[in-house]
Amino acid sequence: MVHRVKIISRIKKKDDFDLVYKDGKVIISNDRKIKTNYLFDSDPGSKSIKIAVVVSSKTGNAVWRNRFKRVVKESLKHGQEILREVVNLKKSGLLIIFSPYSINQISTKKIYFKDVHQSIFNILTKLKATITGK
Repeated sequence: MVHRVKIISRIKKKDDFDLVYKDGKVIISNDRKIKTNYLFDSDPGSKSIKIAVVVSSKTGNAVWRNRFKRVVKESLKHGQEILREVVNLKKSGLLIIFSPYSINQISTKKIYFKDVHQSIFNILTKLKATITGK
């Protein structure tokens, strides 16, 4: 029997954010542009994926921050199959928070999909490698 993963949704509760930051693990992309905090849900029956993109106001103005969030979400749409694989292998839900690590408005005036996509893909493959042990 194949278990379907629920639709990817947003992390909305402060308690969920606090839990991920307190008990979660960190992955940084190879190019050190993006950082990810993640936590597998303690409820083994839950197979949901909850995602948040968090950007500090110090990284850039509102236009730049919103564009960063849009680009990361678009990149995640291309990598959602990897996320679903990870959740199916682990057999539990996933809470994951993406944030910029070394990328900001000063270093990258205008942010494009190509700037972020490789970093997101790298993070997702590292996440999958932690589950499979490869």
